[in-house]
Amino acid sequence: MFRSALIGFLLGLIAILGALAFKHFPKGTLALAFRDSITGHALVPGEIKVESVDKLGSRVVARIASDQYGRAQIDLLPGHYRVTATVPGYGTHAAETEVAATTPSLTFNFDPLSLPAEAEPKFVRQLLKNDCFLVVGFVVDDQTGQPIPGIKVNDSRTNAKGAFLTYLPLTGNPSLRLTGGDYGEAVITNFETWPGGDIQLRVRLVRGEDQKIDLRAERRREQDASMEHSECADCTANPTSAATGPRGTVGPALPKSMRVGRNCATATTCTTVEVYSLQTYTARVLSSEWYGCWGSVAGGMDSLRAGAVAVRSYGAYHAYNPRTSTYDICDTASCQVFGTTTNTNSQNATNDTNRYVLTGSTGAISRSEYSSENNNAACGDGFAGTGTSTAPCISDPVCTGFALFGHGRGLCQWGSARWATGELLTSSQACTSSVPNTGLPTKNWIEILDHYYPLLNLVVGAEVTLSSITANPNSINPGGTTQLTYNLSSSAELANVWLIATLSLNGTGTPVTNTANQLRVNLSSGTQTHQRPFATSSGIAAGPYAVNGAIYFDRDGSNTFNTGDFLMADGVYANALTVEVSQEPSSMTGYNATGRAGSLVQLRARLVDAAGLPLSGRTVSFTVNGLNAGSTTTSTHGLAVINYTIASNQAPASMPIVASFAGLAPHQASSATSVLIVTRRP
Repeated sequence: MFRSALIGFLLGLIAILGALAFKHFPKGTLALAFRDSITGHALVPGEIKVESVDKLGSRVVARIASDQYGRAQIDLLPGHYRVTATVPGYGTHAAETEVAATTPSLTFNFDPLSLPAEAEPKFVRQLLKNDCFLVVGFVVDDQTGQPIPGIKVNDSRTNAKGAFLTYLPLTGNPSLRLTGGDYGEAVITNFETWPGGDIQLRVRLVRGEDQKIDLRAERRREQDASMEHSECADCTANPTSAATGPRGTVGPALPKSMRVGRNCATATTCTTVEVYSLQTYTARVLSSEWYGCWGSVAGGMDSLRAGAVAVRSYGAYHAYNPRTSTYDICDTASCQVFGTTTNTNSQNATNDTNRYVLTGSTGAISRSEYSSENNNAACGDGFAGTGTSTAPCISDPVCTGFALFGHGRGLCQWGSARWATGELLTSSQACTSSVPNTGLPTKNWIEILDHYYPLLNLVVGAEVTLSSITANPNSINPGGTTQLTYNLSSSAELANVWLIATLSLNGTGTPVTNTANQLRVNLSSGTQTHQRPFATSSGIAAGPYAVNGAIYFDRDGSNTFNTGDFLMADGVYANALTVEVSQEPSSMTGYNATGRAGSLVQLRARLVDAAGLPLSGRTVSFTVNGLNAGSTTTSTHGLAVINYTIASNQAPASMPIVASFAGLAPHQASSATSVLIVTRRP
């Protein structure tokens, strides 16, 4: 008896402790920030949506707002979440993250639809001078993201947008000195200058602190060669082979954005995450990994163009194969160095090769490795490669005699510059024609890629543009269903794409989902339309709704919209749908039907208003014995008629026919039941 009492006491104690543990289940705080990718200015989103994502799909957890400085945070239970934010004048960004006791902060960097004047390529090009080096910068407060006017930058001052323009001499070791207000002094050193060159900076000043910013830290080629792509030992694919997994039928799907791990002690321990468009990511990596001045040597832009393709492919590979559940790729030489600077040559090379990537034999995007100097890694002097099946020996005479600096696999950066320019450029004479000629024919960027990646193919990745979403009908009752039409364009045939949508009242409020009707489609090349239904609940509030639409690629081929998928395109379309509470009743009359098994019969119903007048152009849906039989719209006489084929093996029976009208303002929903009589088999 005592033993039974003791067991009962212990079971009760366990139950109490379990209840307390559930009640006080540990939560994680997800900190969010939103910025302009060009200026670094803080942005205030019009909407921030947080969804919980699991193997069964996704559901909206909350809609939250940021403060005036574009910052927000939310406490969440541990799990996987998708954050979507929309900023007027910029568009939409989305990214997934894993929430735990310690969760990296997530900063979204939006590309503006219209560039600020100081960053316009034509404007910058007019300012370039052959006897000095142009610096274009934007200065903001580190905490608030607000532009700081009046900061003295050498012989210039920042304007109301925090922007400045100044020139540096080409000799010595020029630097920038920023002073003003209560921000202390910031000194930026080790610029890489060249005649007619430029750099675009984003500077965040900390109140009350002096800062020293050494730009060498953002240049991989000046870091320890042993760190280059050091994650190779635990990669999911061989260095120059293609990733495995689902892909488009023509070109591989390209992600809209990249999640970049920052402040990284190792490739998998980054403490913050920043989200950028794939194009902005490529341009910033290229300016850190390649010499921008190569583009100012005759023919040198082809080196940068080849580099842009390698950088984009390496990054996109990691969008398919993320380094961790919170980010795709790190920002150090263990992955690809990603900094705060860009330059005109790197930006132009990125634009010139937009959407080009390297793929392997499976058609999937390759983890296209590269390093500084690949000569004599394992194949002998005058050869790149390591002699393996995935990095074969490649005759590379332009690099004969140069010392190895890197792993030797894939594209040789110095080799690409020598092939492009026909000059034997070196680290001491990186950007000049006053060096010996290679004596060999030059190569363009496509030929450079073919030379260093003989096992890979150059293709144009698939990109999707979502131009609009319309709803038909565009006015429904609570509980009603509308058809959403996605008007989009795809650059290639693309299989396994999800059409996702939520509704938000007046563009605000908690988003309304309809996960049951999420639709996976295959896209053809060119402009097209696709439809999916969106069913609302009877409890949805009345009012005008914005449709938040998105195109996701089913990356993991799971046939379920889940954490394995990435965003390709999205948009928000205000006042696309109105939900109205109908005041006038409608009435449905159903008609019996008779037929033999295997025969064709007509299912009919008539819809009228309270006065008995026919309601035309309304959608009526039919079911037979509880199974969907189809739908149609009513005629001018209020008649709805569809053809229905009785199953050939159907035994004689009486089966209910239900005709339903979901309601359309100002008329309420109605339905009617009739009977389908199956007489006998044929």
